Amino acid sequence: MFFHPMDFLIIIAFGLSLWAQFRVKGTFNRWAEVQAMSGLTGYEAARRLLDANGLHDVPIEPVRGALTDHYDPINRVVRLSEPVYYESSIAAISVACHEVGHAIQHKVHYPMLVARHRIFPVVNIASGAAPFC
Repeated sequence: MFFHPMDFLIIIAFGLSLWAQFRVKGTFNRWAEVQAMSGLTGYEAARRLLDANGLHDVPIEPVRGALTDHYDPINRVVRLSEPVYYESSIAAISVACHEVGHAIQHKVHYPMLVARHRIFPVVNIASGAAPFC
């Protein structure tokens, strides 16, 4: 059986992706057990951080799932998974504030975020076409 050198790169990238996902889930689960002294939920921390940065018009919505949190730059909305939105753990507040960070980057036109958003449609099409190659 002959492997193309690109196959090894794909295997390595896939392996790194799985490892990173495993680490994120493990870290989240560990810190989800530790309650924040502030008592703020992920929603409340996100709202405070958005407001402190003049982003009063950016809504925060709960979404189903775990670690499905994201900032939607097209609709300018922060979406937090239900465990992050409603809970007051260190993990929930950290994830919520991370997503707000993307909204702040969007506001200030952070160059790497702009580049990521421009390349996203190309990557999305390429990943959809990959099974046919």
